Amino acid sequence: MILVLQLITLINLPYVIKYAFSGRLRQGWMLNRNDKLNEITLDGRVSGNFIEKKLSKNQSSLYVKYNYWHNKLTLQLVWRCNSLTVIRLMVMILYTAIIAVALIWNNTHLQVFIRNFRRPAKVAMAQWPILFLLSMKNNIFSIIGLSYEQLNFLHRLIGKLIVICASIHAGLILNAQVAPLNALLGDLQFLYGLVSLSIIILITLSSFGPIRKRIYQIFLGIHVIGYPALIFALWRHAPFTHIWIIIAAGCAITDGLLKICKTRWKSAHFTSLPGSVTMVEVTRTGTGWRAGQHVYLRVFSAKYIFEKHPFTIANAPANDTPYGSSNTLILVSKSHGDYTRRIHQIGLTKAAFEADYSEAQIKSPAGSESSILGPSYDSQMVVSIEGPYGSMFVDMPTYETAILIASGVAFTFIVSLFEEIVGSALRGKTVTKIVYIVWTLRDSDMIEAFINPVQETLRVARAMNIAVVIRVHVTSTIGTYIPPHMPELCIIPSRADIQKVIFLAVDDTVAEIYAGGISNNAQGIGIAVSTGSLSLSKAVQDAALKIDSETFGKIGGVRVHV
Repeated sequence: MILVLQLITLINLPYVIKYAFSGRLRQGWMLNRNDKLNEITLDGRVSGNFIEKKLSKNQSSLYVKYNYWHNKLTLQLVWRCNSLTVIRLMVMILYTAIIAVALIWNNTHLQVFIRNFRRPAKVAMAQWPILFLLSMKNNIFSIIGLSYEQLNFLHRLIGKLIVICASIHAGLILNAQVAPLNALLGDLQFLYGLVSLSIIILITLSSFGPIRKRIYQIFLGIHVIGYPALIFALWRHAPFTHIWIIIAAGCAITDGLLKICKTRWKSAHFTSLPGSVTMVEVTRTGTGWRAGQHVYLRVFSAKYIFEKHPFTIANAPANDTPYGSSNTLILVSKSHGDYTRRIHQIGLTKAAFEADYSEAQIKSPAGSESSILGPSYDSQMVVSIEGPYGSMFVDMPTYETAILIASGVAFTFIVSLFEEIVGSALRGKTVTKIVYIVWTLRDSDMIEAFINPVQETLRVARAMNIAVVIRVHVTSTIGTYIPPHMPELCIIPSRADIQKVIFLAVDDTVAEIYAGGISNNAQGIGIAVSTGSLSLSKAVQDAALKIDSETFGKIGGVRVHV
């Protein structure tokens, strides 16, 4: 496993070094209040204290070449699979080979293999700490730009290999037994082993994609209840499991403590917006995250207390915002599941009470407002915010051209990055000259929920001479909202041609290089994608890979965050 970790670290090391030098590595670990005042000065810049981010130097040719081949490994899909890249396949093959060698080392003779029935069990247990480590939201891989969701593929592989090793162990034991099955069931060691195998098979079956997506709450319940039961059964099954269980439990306890440290209890205002969108404004939380990260929201109410769900932060932190001082964290959700529908109802209740209040205030004498509103009028509720999580190591303000792509409510990811780019320009800490925004959605009414922050950010972008192109692709007739005229905005009633957009951005970047003089090396193109559509992600990856090596070097490279 150490070999696999070294490979993953080595592949990402150049990007980690670049990100550390930019100053961004200090951000994104703990949410905090914003106690520093930033004000817009007369020259359009921002005064006050903020985290310094050095401007990038020209990309070295060695770095650009590394970037080119890194993309070949991390973006190239295998066998038309939408999530299996070349590098993931390499890691999976390497890890599986290590486990296979551990099983058959000096153990190739069939009779020896049968007699050595404990080895598969020991190999399975040795993987337990790794399994728990990869499931931790606060794992060491965050430092090298790999968040827990990006390592899920390895977590799932290890789970399957543990099942295989445990099944081999059980099969060898059954093969060696001469006693009848009912006699074996009377043996507590055998019984606990059988229970352990049954639980881990159930957990693995519930983890398969089609099952997990259809009945996620059942999948989650099986994990929450199954693992404590599995730990108990394994502990009673054999003494050699104890050390591995203790290490795995240590990982889980550490993760739990870090979750508590990263949790903030705040007041939040819920507002229902057009397009079945809900805005959650968390007060007194202005810094501590990076644009593109997410948090887990729990609402302290009888209906919601037992659930927490991830939401992408929809605004940049105070030290990166183009709006001066800010002390609010904004989350936006689209009403399409049970939880988000209930969240949306909080804001709808507020709107209904406001309407009732406006009507009743006319009819009621002064001073009777409290009796009209009642205790449930205010949409403000106590929430817990756990995070931030996610590793967005593509530092968009350090690239000459930024391409931001999203679908549906994932536009929250793009809004925060757009704010960060423009806010960095306001502080004189960006090299970005061109921003392309591509948003695909089905309900045009959703545009209304985001139009105000986009307009404000656009206003500052114009002042900073950043060229912005916004292409909104509406793929259905749902919704009637027509946004106000903006020269940067184009509404297109069709699917997005991602390759066309990326190639257009490449041409614009090349033109910008020649306009500034051939000696003015470009800082490259940064592409950030947030979507639940695997086909959209694949289109971005395919388009980025089609850029030839000569053009790739000319523009200073291309970095993609999917």
